[in-house]
Amino acid sequence: MGKAVTVEVLHTSVVKPASPSPQPFLSLSPCDLMWRDYTYNRRLLFYERPVSAVSGDDEYPRFIHTLRSSLPRVLASFYPFAGRLVELPAGAAGDGTKAQLAVACNDEGAELVEARIHGVSFLDLKSSNFDMQPYFVQLTRWASYTRLQEGAPLFSIQVTRFSCGSIAFGIAHSHVVADGFSLWHFMSSWVECVKGKPLSLEPSHDRTPLMVQSALPEKAIIDWIEDVKAPAGITTVASKVQHVVSFPKEMVEELKTRANNVYGSYEVLCAELWKKVSKPQLVACSRDARTSFCSVVNMRTRMEPPLAVGYFGCALLWGMASATLGELQDEELAATAARIRGAVRSCTSSHMQQFIHFLELYGKDAFVPKIAASPISLRVSSSPKFPMLSIDFGWGRPIAVRSVIVEENGKLVLYPGPSGLGSSDVCLSFPSGIMSCLHSDPSFPLYDPH
Repeated sequence: MGKAVTVEVLHTSVVKPASPSPQPFLSLSPCDLMWRDYTYNRRLLFYERPVSAVSGDDEYPRFIHTLRSSLPRVLASFYPFAGRLVELPAGAAGDGTKAQLAVACNDEGAELVEARIHGVSFLDLKSSNFDMQPYFVQLTRWASYTRLQEGAPLFSIQVTRFSCGSIAFGIAHSHVVADGFSLWHFMSSWVECVKGKPLSLEPSHDRTPLMVQSALPEKAIIDWIEDVKAPAGITTVASKVQHVVSFPKEMVEELKTRANNVYGSYEVLCAELWKKVSKPQLVACSRDARTSFCSVVNMRTRMEPPLAVGYFGCALLWGMASATLGELQDEELAATAARIRGAVRSCTSSHMQQFIHFLELYGKDAFVPKIAASPISLRVSSSPKFPMLSIDFGWGRPIAVRSVIVEENGKLVLYPGPSGLGSSDVCLSFPSGIMSCLHSDPSFPLYDPH
């Protein structure tokens, strides 16, 4: 893949919801607002040209028409995606809130982009296991809070065709509006609209359960999140190498067996990754250097009372496990999996309430450094349980899902693997030295581009 890769944008349109939004503004919770300065969440679904297609030119217009005709219907239910971010003065939303960012539900629409890619074949990409590529950033539109003045759409789709007729389906959306659970809820609902079915799960746009009227310092304590600093001599500004690690179902089952069959796929997979990545760090660090693993947890069913099943927004909390590098290398996989389980179980309703009070009083800048990924501390996001591989608009199911980019070293992004539930593809980023050590480990399933 040494050729220069270019992406040619052919057509851009704005798609508006089929019916007016039922409210003028949507107030955002502290859990939403913590994402205001982040770039959009970006995902890629790769679709192979259907075997039944007679010609790409015949099938593709039908596919685009299906997207364009069904998107207004799903946007009518998920109307925040058709709005725009605005800065509201105090009380402007009619709910007594202080001045802050909000969604103007003004039906200005979502973005649909058609593009064509030159300089790379889908077959080459497929043969690389859809490994991370620099040109992936050209396969989605993206925006950030700084583009407010431009009225950036909060949801954007870019459909990019390869010469063979296969497709990269790029999703970009504001993380202020939705987390991963809500994104894939939207995408699954869009598929239902394509098939003419009623929505199996209506979205709930009431975000007040994750808001507080008056934040209190005594409740704003998040001491279950441990500060783990990189030891002296370790720089967090290092080379960044991104790759995909594929764990087929059989390998995950083998890990579960090694962990005495008492831990789930997520726990053993994260434990194995943490142990593997920590080993080369011993070259630069002492055995007593502390490392952490930060798990992102969907809090919808963990709240007391539970949030609406279709809660549309951000309902995430982070649980942290920590250990020394020496402990990770000496202990069995089951012991490390137990640390991961403890991190997830630490995400309780009371901790979520403390987190909300903390964000209200001190803001995200006081929290984000505590969970930041680094060469010494890992952070995981997304989930292989999300229904990504069932997103079929009539072109068949995607054969792979990937991140556009892994923004920071030490971050792991989990996706479902092609061998079904229990398998996982992991997009990851590490300094070149650590990645070279992983490449040399025969038990680590890392794609080798050479």
